[in-house]
Amino acid sequence: MIRNEFLTFSGITEIPIPEFFPALCVLNDDDYMRAVAIIREHLNASQMDSDTEIACVACGETNPGNFGVCWSCGKPLE
Repeated sequence: MIRNEFLTFSGITEIPIPEFFPALCVLNDDDYMRAVAIIREHLNASQMDSDTEIACVACGETNPGNFGVCWSCGKPLE
């Protein structure tokens, strides 16, 4: 299970507090290796998204791959 999955950047506080960070909780010891694999997959995907750049079709501005909307014009990125 993921604890605090939706609390990060929810407006509770502007100061990052580790107790509110999402945490993958392993309830069954037999699932530990699968949990580690899930974390690695997430970290690898996040790294690839931030390394990739996307050009906005509306204004042509370049955006990081992990953006959902253009930072320049605010239009959705495809």
